[in-house]
Order: sequence, then C-alpha cells, then structure tokens
Amino acid sequence: MAMWMIRAGSGGFLYDDFKEKNVVAIGWNMGDLSNKSLEDIKKLAKNKYDTYSKRSLSKVYGQVNTFCNLIKKGDYVLSYDYHDRKYLVGEIISDYYYSDKIAKTDSSNDNYYDLRDVTWLGEISRDKLNDLTKSNLNAQATVFSIKKDSEKNILDVLSGKEGSFESNLKRNIIYFGAPGTGKSYNLNEDMKKLNCDHERVTFHPDYSYANFVGTYKPVPDGESISYKYVPGPFMRSLVKALKNLSEPFLLIIEEINRANVAAVFGDVFQLLDRDSNNESRYPIETTEDMKGYLKKELNEDFDKIKIPSNMFIWATMNSADQGVFPMDTAFKRRWDFRYFGINQNEELVSNIKVELNGQLISWNELRKAINEELLTYRINEDKLLGPFFAFNEYLDSEIPLEEFKETFKSKIIMYLFEDAARSKRNDLFSGVSKNTNLTYSEICDAFDKNGVEIFCDNIKEKFINEDE
Repeated sequence: MAMWMIRAGSGGFLYDDFKEKNVVAIGWNMGDLSNKSLEDIKKLAKNKYDTYSKRSLSKVYGQVNTFCNLIKKGDYVLSYDYHDRKYLVGEIISDYYYSDKIAKTDSSNDNYYDLRDVTWLGEISRDKLNDLTKSNLNAQATVFSIKKDSEKNILDVLSGKEGSFESNLKRNIIYFGAPGTGKSYNLNEDMKKLNCDHERVTFHPDYSYANFVGTYKPVPDGESISYKYVPGPFMRSLVKALKNLSEPFLLIIEEINRANVAAVFGDVFQLLDRDSNNESRYPIETTEDMKGYLKKELNEDFDKIKIPSNMFIWATMNSADQGVFPMDTAFKRRWDFRYFGINQNEELVSNIKVELNGQLISWNELRKAINEELLTYRINEDKLLGPFFAFNEYLDSEIPLEEFKETFKSKIIMYLFEDAARSKRNDLFSGVSKNTNLTYSEICDAFDKNGVEIFCDNIKEKFINEDE
C-alpha cells in the first residue's frame, strides 16, 4: 500500500468534481494511455511538449507514468482544495482508464480524461495534515508520493482510531518494592522493549501541580520580565505524544509517593482512567493557558484534553522512605502495580565480593544475613536491603576495598542506623560496644578496624571462624 498526492487540476478547480464523481484525474492531454509503457509515454510527451526543457519534460512523463502504471488499486490518495484549505482522502479502486467523465479543460487547454476511480474516506484540514506528515506538502506538483510513516497517522484520524497505539505493555505502571530491589533497573529494561523517547522527573515533598502540569511564570525578556506559560513534564510529554500518534512516548516518575500525588496531579488525575483503547476515558477541560500552549505547539484548538494510547506513564515507589505521602484507593486503582521481592534478581550481584580483614565477604550473603536479623526485630519487609541497594556499578567488575568500605559506611550503615534499625541499634551493632548510646561515627570507626565484627553474633558467625 502507498499513499499519493494528486492535484485537483490547476488551482484545485476540480476538487468538487473529484469529490462528487469519485475520481482523480490528470490532464496532460496525450490521448488514451492504456497499456502504454514508460518509453511509450516518453515519446508521446516529447511530441506533445517539444518546447519543454529536458528537466520539465522528465517531470511530465514521470508523473504521467506514475498515475497510469505505478499507482495500484488499494493505494490511498490525497487531493487539495485551495479555497477551503482541506484535503480529500480516499482509496484507489480502479486501474487507469480514459474517459470524458469530467470533460473539463484547464487554463492550458489540457483535458482531464486520464482517470482513476476512488472511494473517498473523508476530509482533513491542511494544518492537521501538515502536522500528521511533519511537513508542508507541496500541493503544486501533479502527482507525488506521501512518506510511508505518515500513512497510518492520516488513516487513523479518518477511521476514528486516532491515538490508538498498539502495545501489550501497560500504560500506567508503578514499580514498587523495598530499597534496592531493582525497580528503576527493571523499568529501564521495559523501556528498551518500548523503544521510545522519554522524559524523567523525580517527585519530592515540595513538588506541585504547577511543576508537573505547567503554569505562568516570570521569564527574563531582555532587560525586563514577562510572564508566559511554562509547561511541566506532563504537558510536554502529552504534546510530544500528540504530535506523532503512531510512536510511543514515556513519562517516568521516580519516587512518586514522595509528593502529595492528589495535589500534584490535580484534575489530570481523571485522565489516568483509560478505556479499552488505552486512552483517557474522561477528558478534562483545558484552561486558557493550556489552550494557548497547545495551539502554539499543535496548531489546533483544544477545548478538552485526554491522554492518547501512545503515552505511557511509569513510576517507581519505595514505601520504606521516611516522610512519604499516602495514596488513596481512587488514585491507586488507576495504576497497575509491579512488585519486586527482596531477593528478586539476586543472582546479578552474586559476584560482588571483597576481602575484609582476612575474610572473603560476599555482598549478597552479608545483605541477606542483615535482613534475617532485621526480621527478628519485626522490621517490615519494605525496610530490608534489596540486592541493588549499593555497589550496582560493580556487577561485572571487582570492587576496590576502600570503595567497598566507604560505600558500606555511607549507604548501608547510615540507612540501618538512621532508619531500618533505628530502634535496635544496640542489638544490631552489638559487636561495636555494649554502650547503650552508640554513635554513627563510633560504628564507622569500628567497621574500618574490624569489618563485619561490628554486627551482632547472629550475623558475625556466618562470616567469622572463631577457631582461626
């Protein structure tokens, strides 16, 4: 299947005839061209247009040959109305034939007897079509092809399937689990399957609707300050998705529960409810500033907006973080949740080992030993250490001892001291001192000297051979 542009006569004067009589035509006026080869058409063109330059002549017989021999039944066709700035879009349903069905002559006295029958599918405005094809179509040429990647966009608009991007991947997903279970890693792996452009944003307690969706902001303008609408990641992603409905676009939200999502999403929350075509079930009204931005970017008026099916929103969530905001049931039910267990993909870190005070220590085994101890304190699973909590950059290489020590102190010990084992510091780090007021610096100093001996007996005995 191919798509072609065929001019509706000089200045588009045959547009209404094309539409009414279900045909397209060209008017080079060289007689019946049925069963004529390219060489036959060349000879006829040379005789008919002997005053033309070589270049102009090649355009004539090239376009005539395209119309008669290269365009096939089942191909699609566009034809332009100069007056109302719109295009007819149809399907070619016949081979070339010669007829006086139109029997009109243009200003150059060419008769339009070279025809193809068409089933017209509908009309599209010039501005809309230029957006879909990402180009300003040259409607002056008599016959030329439309680039392949624009066909589906055009036909989707006419068939009412605009925005129905097909993919088995979920549109709204929240990846959640304990710290270091590989949520972002797996999201990035899924993104490779989608093979798309994306934008990434991280939520935090002060993040707002204005940051996420957009708002008017003061912008430097020379020596003065002016105000203009500044879109947030949601509006930028929406526009990119709407500009090319046949291609996916992904908005990634890291740490989605570290902001008040009800306030950040605002009325956009309603758009997350998707129908069977994976687009928003209920559109929302656009504000005047949104309308202006969308008009500028898409050259189209939007009284309402909805999320198209080619826009994906994926997020990560770590419920172990302190100070997180709760999500209500109405918000959560609009997402698919993908859980990552505490030991999921642990085989990927099995080679991370280091010699510490004469003992070969496996990061994964040490992590699991700490988790087992934390469970005896009735610490929730979402506070445990996942395989990718630290040392991810050393999955395929040896980790230097000093790098291991510094990372262990700044990430592992700090997390256990300040968060996961805060109420059980003395029990977990009993190998440091029996002092009931252990300090973080005291634990770090002891780790530099004694390694895993800083921990309680249940952990130490898994790594320290007392007989040595």
